[in-house]
Amino acid sequence: RVYITASSEHIVRATPGQEASAEKFATGANTDPYAITAGPDGNMWYGGDHNPGVVGRINILAPQVATLPATVVTTTGARFNASVNSRGSTDTNYPFTCGPSPDLSGALTTGAGGVTQDESAHVVSTAVGGLTTGSTYYYRANATNSNGSATGDIRSFTPGSPQPNA
Repeated sequence: RVYITASSEHIVRATPGQEASAEKFATGANTDPYAITAGPDGNMWYGGDHNPGVVGRINILAPQVATLPATVVTTTGARFNASVNSRGSTDTNYPFTCGPSPDLSGALTTGAGGVTQDESAHVVSTAVGGLTTGSTYYYRANATNSNGSATGDIRSFTPGSPQPNA
């Protein structure tokens, strides 16, 4: 559940899978009900009927992530790249998962980096090393915030090759 206080007199309650509701706890200057609707970005938007020009948004969307080709491929390392959109969340992190198996079983996860809080996709990267020359590695980007998680496609590269394989 998400609760939003509008004043000492109002609270908006949103429960996943249920209709959001506004409740009044007292009477006073701000006693008009709140309008709550799905916004154009998929988040919930709300505003007071007494001041329809002022709106707020409740972020309820998981991040978006796309795994991009590895770059700076050396004989023992590479730079993993991804495009991550936090979709307005303040707590989005992006680790990469990497290993020698195409299904990433037994893979390791890199440390998580943070993403800017806005509605835009940002290119992010993490350098990895200590890899075996000539062995194919598989990797993907992951993104997580308090609204959910997303995973990118699995890609591959071979340290020591001039360009990533996929």
